[in-house]
Amino acid sequence: SQDIPKLADRVHGINIKLMKAGGLAEVQRMIHIAQACRLQIMFGCYSDSSLANTALAHLGPLVNYLDLDSHLNLRDDPFTGLSLEKGRLQPNNLPGLGVSLRTKDD
Repeated sequence: SQDIPKLADRVHGINIKLMKAGGLAEVQRMIHIAQACRLQIMFGCYSDSSLANTALAHLGPLVNYLDLDSHLNLRDDPFTGLSLEKGRLQPNNLPGLGVSLRTKDD
């Protein structure tokens, strides 16, 4: 978040990755600073699990673009969360973040 104001006059937007940001609190700081700098915001991911992508998706309404599909490429994602329906990532109705541990039957 500290780098955003330094770069704001050189970029049009930022790409936030939860694992690089270090947590949801820092992601929220980054969003607020980028908005104050009038920058566009995108959420991205690097082979993140359903846990990370589902958590970040909860902040989706605050940003311009979402690219949170890396969990769909994981063979052994230990979690279930967002699902792909008709080309769109959809949350579920589970409490909390909407994430659960995958069982042997999943």
